[in-house]
Amino acid sequence: MIAQAARQGQVVLTFDLDYPALLALGRKDRVSAIVVRTVIADPTWLNSRLLQSLPFAEGALKEGAMVVVEADRIRVRKFSDL
Repeated sequence: MIAQAARQGQVVLTFDLDYPALLALGRKDRVSAIVVRTVIADPTWLNSRLLQSLPFAEGALKEGAMVVVEADRIRVRKFSDL
């Protein structure tokens, strides 16, 4: 999945906290990702939260970043800052 996303210039959307761990292990293919951390399983809420988050994070995702979306905050970490 990561290699395919890298080839196609895509952003990974995941609920899995292993993705940031893979990046920390020094993977060459640093594919931007949105990591959703929530216990809210409602698709309507999730879609709304992602739509709120994307304008804030879009530029960083294009440059290469990890974006963590939670119910009450959004955190952005650019790969260039690591």
